[in-house]
Amino acid sequence: DAIGDNAKISVNVTVATLQTEGFEEFLQQKIKNIDLQKASICLEITEQMALRTDTDVENLLTRIRQMGYKLAIDDFSMGHTSLKYLQTSQFDIVKLDGSIVKAMLNNSRSKEIIASIVYLSQSLGFSVLAEYVETEEQRNELELIGCLEYQGYLFGQAVPLAYFTAAMRGRNNYKT
Repeated sequence: DAIGDNAKISVNVTVATLQTEGFEEFLQQKIKNIDLQKASICLEITEQMALRTDTDVENLLTRIRQMGYKLAIDDFSMGHTSLKYLQTSQFDIVKLDGSIVKAMLNNSRSKEIIASIVYLSQSLGFSVLAEYVETEEQRNELELIGCLEYQGYLFGQAVPLAYFTAAMRGRNNYKT
């Protein structure tokens, strides 16, 4: 299989898109038409603007999770992201912003911030994924502080949608 049985798909979704009328129905249709395990699809909520944390949004996130999607807070520690999003159990994954991961080797405060977020994740039951992991040294330091999920060029480049689409149709001849 070109993408493997354990493939995971992450899709960035802006707050504005998440709160657009019809988006929930769109997700329901897509999950029916995709030949992957539901838990393999993660919606990464990007922080271009603050996510309202009212009852309507919490209910929407609950319904999306009940469909089988995973939810991640993208670029955590930057922009509008906040600990208030962690007060509910809506999010499965917190993705550390790449700038804090890149700075970790030269800035002890960045490393301590990451360690604190990892500690918090263990007590609240969500995963932490480090973005922009490009070297073994970064990965090793992250592992030492308990961050065991990574994304970045050390592990592979982003896969074009056409590659994924071809693989899902059973065609393994798409060239990257």
